[in-house]
Formats: sequence, C-alpha cells, structure tokens
Amino acid sequence: MRSHRPLAARLVVVCAVAAVSACASAPGLPALPALPFNQPGPRTADQLTVAAIRGLSSSPSVRFQGTWVDAQGRHMQAAITTAPGGDGQGTASVDGHDVDVLASGGRTYFRGAAFWTIAAPGTAKLYGNSWIATQPTTLGSTVQSLTRPGAIADLLGSRRYGLKLGQGDTIGGQSVLTLNDGIGAIYVTADEPTRLVRLVTAQGYVRPDGIRDLRLDFDYPPKPAVSPPPAFIDPADPHTLPARFVVVTTAPGRCDAAGCEQVVTLRNTAGAPTGQAVLTVRLTSPAGGALGSCTAPVPAVAFNQTEDVRCTVAGQAWATYVRTGATTKNLRGKATVHNPPYDA
Repeated sequence: MRSHRPLAARLVVVCAVAAVSACASAPGLPALPALPFNQPGPRTADQLTVAAIRGLSSSPSVRFQGTWVDAQGRHMQAAITTAPGGDGQGTASVDGHDVDVLASGGRTYFRGAAFWTIAAPGTAKLYGNSWIATQPTTLGSTVQSLTRPGAIADLLGSRRYGLKLGQGDTIGGQSVLTLNDGIGAIYVTADEPTRLVRLVTAQGYVRPDGIRDLRLDFDYPPKPAVSPPPAFIDPADPHTLPARFVVVTTAPGRCDAAGCEQVVTLRNTAGAPTGQAVLTVRLTSPAGGALGSCTAPVPAVAFNQTEDVRCTVAGQAWATYVRTGATTKNLRGKATVHNPPYDA
C-alpha cells in the first residue's frame, strides 16, 4: 500500500477542528487596545473588529460552517465545532463527497467511504467507512488556509484599519452590524458581547490562495465532548491496518497417488483480519505442466507472526501424472493469498 506520509505533511485539516478556537494566540497580531465601550456614542469599525477577535478567543467553543470554491474549482463545505484545546468534530465536503471529521488528543480522524473514492482512490476499498488517522490532500491547503490556528483572527486583524461601519442587518434572528471593505463584508453582533457572525467575500474577489465565493457563519455552542474513536486505521502504523498475509516459503509435503500436500508459510504484515483470507496453491510438473490446485482458509495470525497453512492438490490432472510414473520430486507449487479488503 502506498505510504501516506506525504499526505500528512501536506494537510492539516487537524486545523479544521482546532482552528477558530486557537485564535487566542493569533500570531503576528498587534496588541489589542482597551475598548472604551462604556463611553457614549457609536462604536467604530476598528473597535468592533478587535472585540470580535477577543470574542473568538474567549468563547468555550466556536462553530463555523460555510462554503467556498478552492483554487482548483472544487466546491467545498465545512461545519466544524472546536474547543480551545483543539478537540472538536464536524463534517466537510468536497464536490458533494462528505467526510466526518473528529479531533481529539492531538490527532485528527476522518471517516467517509464516498469521500475516499476521490481523496485516495487506491486505498478507498481498504479504508471503507473506518475512521482514518491521516490527512487527505483533497482537503489540503484550502481548509488549512481558512482554519489554521489564528487564521480568522489574522484575517480580521489585517483588515481592521480598512473596514468601514455600514448599515445594520439581521442574521438568524439577531441584529448585526456590517463592516465593509474591498474584500467583502464582516458581520458582528449589534449587542454586546461583540461576536463574529459571518464573513463573506465580495463578488468577483479571489483570495491570494485562489479561494473565492467564501461564506463562513459563526456561532458559539457549548463545548463539545469528544474522544478518539475506539478503532481506527493509521496508514503509518501496520498494527491498525487489516491483516495482510504474504508468502514466505512454499514446500511439498507428502505426495502419493491420492494427492500432493503443499506446506505454505505465511506472515501477517498488518493487524487483525477484517475478512477471511484464502490461500491458493497451483502445482506444476518440472516441465511446467499444470497438475491442479488447492485452497485453504488462512487462520488469524498476530502482526509479524508466521503460520504454516496446508492444502492438498488432487484431481484428474494429478492422478494422470502419477499413473505415468513421473517423478514427484522437483514439483513446483506457486502460492498466492487473497487478502480482503486489499484484493477485489
């Protein structure tokens, strides 16, 4: 199976689940000034932006959900709830292919059989609907650029001096204030505490990373209670993969007129079986003539352990060969293993 280390290096959808909540650090942001909200008169766009940044960092959890089109023209969706420690859960979608996302204990897991058919078609059958501890490149830099730690705070902070306070509006039944610039609109709650409610890019605006038509909505639910999945596949850890048997040696056993036994030593290079592996041995004469075949079920074997599996080749071809008085020495047995779910 192909290594997934490059995938893990390229994507941090981990951040999809650890993202907005990590805005407290907001690296590179200038120190935020005290807000004289107790003074009479309207608040400025700058004050509202600073308050929205603080609202992100002080909330027990933040949920963002929205849509955008990435640089490759793929339609992306995400709905993620995240807590300050990085734990969180939700869903994402690439061109309508959904994937569940869960982050807990510093790791992120993905689950979605349909999603893996486009994200990792070579291993989609292996992954099935299991939780997978790896980062798919299909979600890659687009989600990372939107939801890496501090990304939202950085975005707001970089725009704060160019924003202008616009008209009020209503979103989801709550009154909001609109902050506008050439990039798009930022909506914050009209009432205190000031919270970020929505980000929208202007029509025709394309971010430097190629993202366009971005709309993200924010709300602030109770802190999610998440834990790692009880079972998952880590492509970098063979113990977590379904059992996969390889042939170590093939040797003849007792051969007589009734049949010719074949003894095959198998090694399990992965974890527990998820289906019944089957051994097949095809026997040929020293001259290459087909003498028949036999099959046998493969027992469960622990990781990196070996097991001898036996089966006996019999039938008309073998009986005819024996009747000719031909030698039973130097016969050649070729063993193969059907390994579900690796093999079709």
